[in-house]
Amino acid sequence: MRTKQHNGISSRRKKTAPGASASNHAAIVVHCEPIALRADEAAAVLGISRRTLHVLTCDRQSGIPFIRPSPGILLYPVEALRRWINEQVERPR
Repeated sequence: MRTKQHNGISSRRKKTAPGASASNHAAIVVHCEPIALRADEAAAVLGISRRTLHVLTCDRQSGIPFIRPSPGILLYPVEALRRWINEQVERPR
């Protein structure tokens, strides 16, 4: 430890290595990819409006995949959306 004098008052600090932080706490940042998207997020990713997403969700023939974890909440699983998009690709004739 080293002692520092400032206006006649001494204080003690721990000596730290050059470039090291005085704190022993490290921040941990974790970036997780979502496994499901809310309606506004799914619409943005697909490049369509929320209304169009709603129409596609209600259309039994298009079958856009979703889960309903509780009344009034729809989630769109990312992997299911990827599969759905690949199924929608039109092939040249």
